[in-house]
Amino acid sequence: MPNNVYSVAQIFNERLFVIPDYQRGYAWREKQCEELMEDIELLPSGKEHYTGTLVLHPQPTEPAAARDGKTYHYFHVVDGQQRLTTLTILLRVLRQAILDNGDEELAMGIAGSFLSAKRKSTTAEPLYKLTLNQDCRDFFVANILNQQPDLLGERISSHTRLARARAYFEKYFTTQQTQLNADEYTAWLEEIHDKVTQKLKVSLYEVDTAADVGVIFEVMNNRGKSLSELEKVKNYLLYLTSKLEVSPEAAKGLTDRINEAWRVIFETLMAARLGGEREDQLLRAHWFMACDPSKKDWNGSNSIKSRYSLKKYPADHSGLYADVEQYVESLQNSALAFADIEAPSRTDAFNNITDVALRQRIRQWSIRLRRLGTTASFWPLLLACRLRYHRGSEAANYAALAEVCEKYAFRVYSGMVKRRADTGQAALFRLAHRLYTKQASFESVEYSVKESLAYYSNNTAFRASLALDEDETEYSYWWSALRYFLYEYEEHLLAKAGNPMVVPWEDFSNRDLSETIEHILPQTPTNKYWTSRFTPRQRKRYIHNLGNLCLTFNNSAYSNHGFDVKKDPCSEPHKCYAHSVLAQERELAKQPEWTPATIDARRARLVEWALTRWAVPGLPEEVAEEVLEEEADN
Repeated sequence: MPNNVYSVAQIFNERLFVIPDYQRGYAWREKQCEELMEDIELLPSGKEHYTGTLVLHPQPTEPAAARDGKTYHYFHVVDGQQRLTTLTILLRVLRQAILDNGDEELAMGIAGSFLSAKRKSTTAEPLYKLTLNQDCRDFFVANILNQQPDLLGERISSHTRLARARAYFEKYFTTQQTQLNADEYTAWLEEIHDKVTQKLKVSLYEVDTAADVGVIFEVMNNRGKSLSELEKVKNYLLYLTSKLEVSPEAAKGLTDRINEAWRVIFETLMAARLGGEREDQLLRAHWFMACDPSKKDWNGSNSIKSRYSLKKYPADHSGLYADVEQYVESLQNSALAFADIEAPSRTDAFNNITDVALRQRIRQWSIRLRRLGTTASFWPLLLACRLRYHRGSEAANYAALAEVCEKYAFRVYSGMVKRRADTGQAALFRLAHRLYTKQASFESVEYSVKESLAYYSNNTAFRASLALDEDETEYSYWWSALRYFLYEYEEHLLAKAGNPMVVPWEDFSNRDLSETIEHILPQTPTNKYWTSRFTPRQRKRYIHNLGNLCLTFNNSAYSNHGFDVKKDPCSEPHKCYAHSVLAQERELAKQPEWTPATIDARRARLVEWALTRWAVPGLPEEVAEEVLEEEADN
């Protein structure tokens, strides 16, 4: 092999690997671990296998002396850190398996060569052969290298992936032990050790200058599909900090601040079970709020790189330092606000609001908005309001805005009149930016949101969208917000009787629509009760009519029975309207008959209730000319 290709044992010799903070956390999943083990297992005896490239940057740090007589030199890992980390985890599991199998000498050799060496000095802290970036460093040592898990456990997704990688290899070794006899298992362990340490080959490159590191960093940052935009921003800001002409103390301070901010961001999102694409959604929403509300100008992490570039601050590195610091602070604060928008049901959502009644009101409207599934248009606006009005009674502004947003979402995005999911977004994003930058008051922004709502769904248009023309065939059953509408109606009926909502929303939302929506006049109305009361034309017209639909848990039990059978008290609990746990089904049981006139009357009642439920106080019936022009342009 070429002279820059080395075995795993050779690359670990007298080197201490450090993954710098600008690198992403551990990202490999079980699939990559499986592929690595497959490569190892399929490697013929005596053959070698090329497993990737490792790019290192030698550090000026003073070499460390170990008790084994070796002197170890520090290297930053510029590229190849994912595979290097996985190999270290594999060797950690292999070492334990060999130790458990009785070969203490070989196990100690693996530990000293690949995991850690004892310092020559008296300090108890070992020389770890691989040190991860700050987000994962302590977790890796406590939970992966050692067998002393810390009490904090997995706090970010990289921690979870590290733990799962170790668990995968442990399971793999356990499986082999159960399938092989003792001698075969011992031979297999020795073979795996030889293959991993001697037969896996790595192309090793060392770069001497920071400029070379920067070039490789840029290439690496843009080639990986799995690297999130949020991670790219962190990496860029850390790299940018290293280029600022500021004091070493200031540079370290900003580096620590960036690392801390991203730790908080990732932990906050993970605690709210918001991973994956949510990271980039936060980044995007924050950008529209804090930096530039124009959607067409958004280009992911490149937008941040362009805004906070050395070229834009040629003689003002202190100004760039301050702006980056402010950006990082704002983004970190937005993470909690974003988590509360997207996961408002969790017990600690909005817990900075000490007024119990106000907090409950905010959570209630936030939960409703989240159930509609149309929060994206409101992210920047709600973030801006939360960050600007978070003290004491100021939080009432957030409650008011969340209520308006829920009604906007229902009337504009979730109404029976279909509209694009980004309808009105441009105006909402501009309002968010103006609110955050204090160019506009809350009152003016709230009124402007209502003007935008009125442009798309004023009270006349809203009533018309819920009405049914005489000759129209109604398909309310396929209305995207049907279950939400009926769930809110259920809550209304219970509240009117002084009772709390007892059935969780998830009992409906997590089930198929057909299981949770009852057609009172059934979809196949062959029973004589129905054929004697509805003509074929009426059946077609009324089956999916809003007045003919209600929430249920017993759709299959009701089947195609006549209304007289469905509503009457029955011997089996909860299998008829009268004994239902749902108030809207019990309400149906009060009807003597189910006819076209009954459906029309029920629909009219539902429409009148909806007009009250989604009424917006102060909603202008006529919109100013400039608003009309602006929304038309959008």
